[in-house]
Amino acid sequence: MEPIIRQLGFTFNLDNIRTIFAFHSHYLIRSNMINDADNTSACSTANKWASILFPFLALLLCFLATSDVFASHNRAGEISYIHAPTNDEEFRYEFTITIYAATFQPNGMPSADRDSLELHWGDNTNSTLYRQNGPEAEFTGIPEGEIIAPGIRKNIYDGVHVYDGLADFYVIGMQDPNRNQGIINVDTSFIVPFYLEDTLFIPDPLLLGYNSSPVFSLPPIDFAEVGAVFIHNPTVFDPDGDVLHFELITPLAFQSEPVLGYVSPDQLEPGPNNSLSLNSETGEVIWDSPQFEEEFNIAILITETRNGETVGTSIRDMQIHVKNTGNQPPQISETNNTFVIVGDTIDMPFTATDASDQEVEFTAFGIPFALPSSPADFDVPVGFQSPPVTGNFQWITTPAHLFSEAYTVVFKAEDNFSLPDFGPIPLTDIQTWNIFLKAPGLGSVELDTTGGANKISWDADYTYSSDEKFTGFSVWRKVGCDADEFEDGEFQKKGSAYIKVAERIDANNFVDNDLTWHDSFSYRVVAEFAQSITAGGVPINEFQSMPSAQMCFENPYATGIEVANSKELSFYPNPASDYIQVQLKSKSQIELFTQKGKRVLSEQLNEGSNKVDLLDLPSGIYVIKIFNEVDNHISNLIIE
Repeated sequence: MEPIIRQLGFTFNLDNIRTIFAFHSHYLIRSNMINDADNTSACSTANKWASILFPFLALLLCFLATSDVFASHNRAGEISYIHAPTNDEEFRYEFTITIYAATFQPNGMPSADRDSLELHWGDNTNSTLYRQNGPEAEFTGIPEGEIIAPGIRKNIYDGVHVYDGLADFYVIGMQDPNRNQGIINVDTSFIVPFYLEDTLFIPDPLLLGYNSSPVFSLPPIDFAEVGAVFIHNPTVFDPDGDVLHFELITPLAFQSEPVLGYVSPDQLEPGPNNSLSLNSETGEVIWDSPQFEEEFNIAILITETRNGETVGTSIRDMQIHVKNTGNQPPQISETNNTFVIVGDTIDMPFTATDASDQEVEFTAFGIPFALPSSPADFDVPVGFQSPPVTGNFQWITTPAHLFSEAYTVVFKAEDNFSLPDFGPIPLTDIQTWNIFLKAPGLGSVELDTTGGANKISWDADYTYSSDEKFTGFSVWRKVGCDADEFEDGEFQKKGSAYIKVAERIDANNFVDNDLTWHDSFSYRVVAEFAQSITAGGVPINEFQSMPSAQMCFENPYATGIEVANSKELSFYPNPASDYIQVQLKSKSQIELFTQKGKRVLSEQLNEGSNKVDLLDLPSGIYVIKIFNEVDNHISNLIIE
């Protein structure tokens, strides 16, 4: 037995065996890994004899009698899917499992290699998905995957499933025994199952449409240096324009069951210089900083939200290789979020340096580079170059690029550091750049205040009113006038007190009859868009153009209230209780406002004597306004 144990690269004592007993028996039962007659027989025989000699050895013999001991290989991965309906298959989806696997054990022995995986669809069915990438194997004809770095193989498995759409959601899961050996923050990782999970929500398509999962641009494998800040961004893009929320979670071993014995990387040798954080909006991971050399795993939960409703979740399992080489990562020049009017060209240089004088490969990732029309370009010398390395980002934006969320571009500077006995151990720096594209604001906007109401008009030939994502115009109003400039367009989100008074207007004007009593008002008009429209006519993931210039309405009657009646009109009694009598020389409009500015009465009055009923109004002091084309009267009215 001892030579076998040594060959496998394990050193066992009583404590080791007790640990394996606790962990492996739990996972063995939960995952039903031993399910064939030969393995069951081997286990029974081993248990029979070993239970007489040594209780804990029984499990070890069972463990060695099965092939699962050789199966520890999974490093990282995720599941993704797209909605791909056909004429008669409304709920057809195409799935991809992406796995990053170890090619050998720490002792140099080959790791297990999977040419297929079982995917459970969440509707009590499952299918075998076969590997699709890499050169074909000589005997099976199944692709062998791709070696992307020493000890790391990338495997891609594809499959299709059609749902009946009767459930609100489906939990899609893939479990493969096991994780690779040597993950320091997963206790006995080589016997811990590797589990990935997505949740596919199928709400009412008429209200929320259909969903495709987020797309990742960078792999979930990265290198870090002891004592240096580690930064990683998965560079995620949601094709539906959904809002994404990122959260660190414990990796899973089974559906909804966290890995036993998992410890967050910053809780091994914790302290003020060891902090792991995640940006909930961008997914950027910052570890400041690793304290010792090992392999670590983390998991990220991505939640998609559409019109305030959750429409999907994904879990990405990631591995970080920490080395202690004395090397320092490159540095990329910083940048801030950019707001651009569609049709403009973005032309910006970025520079990468390296304090350790390693050569640097400077690259950029993101959806702007993969757009079908007028994609972005990052003009930079190819391959590793002596620093500093400067690249120029250029993007000629077009109306086809209008999108509800920011476009994320991630710049990556990677050095070529290596060790003779290990090979490349690249360190990287990441800069995340969000680009917000906005449709231009409306050109000429006018305000007409005659007739006792405010009429806002704008150009009838707005350029983007024929865009397929255009849903209409909206009018926004606030109390008071301002001279604010909203370069990012998000004027209604900055505490500026603008409220939407009208939306989905398909004409080029709006009359505001719902005025309250204030000194002045500001108006702005914006064009409204939606990423898509459901079959039920519901806009999905709405966004807006830049706002129009401010239109300010100064109320000439809001200050200096006079109690004396005009020569052209008069009313009595004051104070009043049930009614007032208004005497006019021409047709006029009467309006009453509370002291807080709320309009509570509005009537058209005729020439002569008019009785105005006040029975429905509570006691208090009101502002009364009586006006016509030639005269205006503003005063206080007391109702008892």
